[in-house]
This record gives sequence, structure tokens and C-alpha cells, in this order.
Amino acid sequence: MFYRKRNREFSKYGAWSKKIEYIDVQILERKMTDEQLSFAFEQIPKGRDTGGEFRTALLPQHAALNGFSSDHLPYEDNRVRLHPSATNPHGYINASHITMTVGSTQRFYVVAMVGEGRAAVGGACSCGGACALVWQCAWQVGAALLARLGPAPHYLPADNATKDFGKFQVSCGTSSRTTWGASVRVRVRNGARARDLWHVHYAKWPNNKTVPDDVDDFLAFLSEMNSLRLASEAEALGCGGALGGALQAAAPLLVCCPAGAGRSGTALAADVLHDILDNNQV
Repeated sequence: MFYRKRNREFSKYGAWSKKIEYIDVQILERKMTDEQLSFAFEQIPKGRDTGGEFRTALLPQHAALNGFSSDHLPYEDNRVRLHPSATNPHGYINASHITMTVGSTQRFYVVAMVGEGRAAVGGACSCGGACALVWQCAWQVGAALLARLGPAPHYLPADNATKDFGKFQVSCGTSSRTTWGASVRVRVRNGARARDLWHVHYAKWPNNKTVPDDVDDFLAFLSEMNSLRLASEAEALGCGGALGGALQAAAPLLVCCPAGAGRSGTALAADVLHDILDNNQV
């Protein structure tokens, strides 16, 4: 029942968001022909000159959570620090806090690596346990929206099913499916406590592609993501008043993909640009 109720609530925001898609595309096309844009892009630092430490990420016990690669690692100072446990004494997950400023407002994100989770020898998950850690991360940072880009999320139960991931019990409602993917209301239980959040999946970006298959589909995904964010903020205002709404507005959007870099970073940048266009900051 919780899914059907919330689904009606966010639909009105979806209608609003779709009105601006065509305008956004026109503005972006004009900007892409501007040589100053290309110059500005080339000036963006590709990494830190100083202070880029990866001490915890480079510990050998975290290799599986990094996809057995050192290509995409969280910096020490902005990595997400989960509450330590016996099996994860450093509270490690390959995830980073990112804050972006648009005009006078700030937008908060967490970008995480969550692999594809193919069955390994003995039936264990090949993601190194990230399927459980992503729910711990969502719970700890207070995320009300989790976005996935790429292959199907193995950390998500089937529709109208419940599955345990570590100490978290995750239940899905009925997915709303589209040409580009799906969105679904999720309930996460941690002991006696429970929280509801949205999950949105953009499926049309395979591993062998450097860009999305279809621009219109990707814009529709961004609009859905923005609609669900607005719905979450409206829900928090209704349940917790002004304080609850302020806290929800500060809650990060949790974005993940198999590498926790290219697809997630593109979605983050596109979301920020979408907000800049909406608020006439260009």
C-alpha cells in the first residue's frame, strides 16, 4: 500500500518536470556550439594536485569492494564512513560524499561503486558484499532516493518481494516500468525501525558504451529522478513539518553504478546542469 500512495504523490511533479525537457535540450544544444564551453571543460582539474590520499581504500581487505582495481577509489577525506562492524572494522564502502553549489543553494550527493553481483564460485556474490553495504550507506546518510545506472541492481529484491541484506531487510513494491528502466518504492527495515525510499534504475547504458544509448531516454530518467526528489521533500514536509523538510532537502541523492565513476558522475553532472537551467543560472 505504501507504494501506491506515494506513486500518486510524485506523479504531479513528473508532469511539471517533463515540460522543461524540450527547453533544456535547446539550451544545451546552443551551449554546446559555444567554444568557451569547450575551453572551460578543458580547465576542469582531472584530479587533486595535493591531499589526494587513499589510505583506507588501498587496504588489501577492501580489494573486492573496489572491483579488484585501483582505478576508482574514494579520497580519504570525503569517503563515506560506515559504522564499523566485526566484518568491516574500517566502515569501508567505495563511496564518496560530493557537494555542489548552484547559485545560493547546495546539492548533496553520495556516489558509490556497486558491482554487477554475478554469482561467483560457491554461490557467493561477486560484488564483495557491496549489496549489503549500499543499504547500510543509504540508511546512514538518510538517503530518500537511490539511483542506479547500468546493469540490473542485484541488491534490489523482485517486485512485491522481501530479501535480507546483512542486518537490513528490504521490501519492494510494484515497479513502474518505462522504455529506459524502472522506479519503485522500497521499504528498508533495520531491527524495529523502518524507512521508505525510492529506487530508480536507468538500464539503457551498457558496460560497453561511453554514453547513454538515447538522449531523450536519459533526459526522461533525469526528470524522473528530479520528480522523486521533490516528492520525497514534499513527503518530509507533510510528516515532519518545516524541520523535516529541511532535513530531507539536505539528504544526499545516492547514485551508484558498477564502477562508481563514469555513469554515476555523468548523472550527477547532468542533474546539476538540469538544476542550473531550471533556475536560470546560465
